[in-house]
Amino acid sequence: MGTPLFWPLAATLSYALATTAFSYSGIAHHDALATGYLVIAFYLILQLSRRSATKRASYLQAAGAGLLLGLTITTSMLPFFMVILCALYFLFLRRWQLLPVFFLGLLAGLLPLFVYDAASFGNPLLLPNIAGHYSDTYLHFSPTNFGNKLVFYARALIFYAPIFPLGLFGLSYIPRDLRREPHFLALVAMMIVIAVYVFNIDTEGAYQFGPRYLLPAMPFACLGLVGYSYLLRTSERRLAGVVIVLVGALSFVINLVGALQGAMCCPDGSNVFLNHVAAIRRGELRSHPLFSWLLVPLALSMALFLWTVVAMRRRRQGGLNTN
Repeated sequence: MGTPLFWPLAATLSYALATTAFSYSGIAHHDALATGYLVIAFYLILQLSRRSATKRASYLQAAGAGLLLGLTITTSMLPFFMVILCALYFLFLRRWQLLPVFFLGLLAGLLPLFVYDAASFGNPLLLPNIAGHYSDTYLHFSPTNFGNKLVFYARALIFYAPIFPLGLFGLSYIPRDLRREPHFLALVAMMIVIAVYVFNIDTEGAYQFGPRYLLPAMPFACLGLVGYSYLLRTSERRLAGVVIVLVGALSFVINLVGALQGAMCCPDGSNVFLNHVAAIRRGELRSHPLFSWLLVPLALSMALFLWTVVAMRRRRQGGLNTN
């Protein structure tokens, strides 16, 4: 657990298997899809900030980042403010030659939304929640509502994704010089704006397994697990690694139940996880008709993941040999 590779793997696997993203992984749910688009766009912009890619690769990364940010908003308006901050992060890089392809990609990603809104509501800029007068999604401040949401989401994170608060706490161990970097500031700012939004709307998101409205924050909170690698003592890092493994395993079991039994659950004041466990004990298992069809993409994803891990290990060993 003291190896540098452990920490990025812990962050990656925690997001994939130990958050509510795992529960929604088998569902074509708009918030889950938008979260995936957003985190990949953030990664592409981060890669651009390193200025290590070729000119052609940089153009592809910029176009891909813009396209995915546009698709994020097209798919779900929940992370709208996070997308704005991601775009500002890109502009902060001052890669002005990449601006045209970035904005073309952004427009291409938004085009399906404009077409849908124009066809459905007669106005390409009229959003569905406004057209349908879903006022429970409108941002407003109410001390009572804010307090209720704070308690609701705190309990939901502890019950359904305990790895999330562990990741948030890990951000505090990031060294001060790294906390001044644009990517860290963008990461923290994105989590702040999604929290401000979901804490100040009336709805909590219906039909959910865990805090669905915090799905876009899940990957960024998990990145905080890397912060524990900066603990000064080896014993502290090992202890942090053990805690991450144990809490991650607990989160995995919880969200495995959601993945097996379904994440679209009408909340009735009871604990959905316990309801699912009771159903499993009674032998009431959900069917998974697409399981066999998804084996091929699962195998491909696993192969790419293992290839990436091996490549990272070789690069690190090569760097050590050079030094």
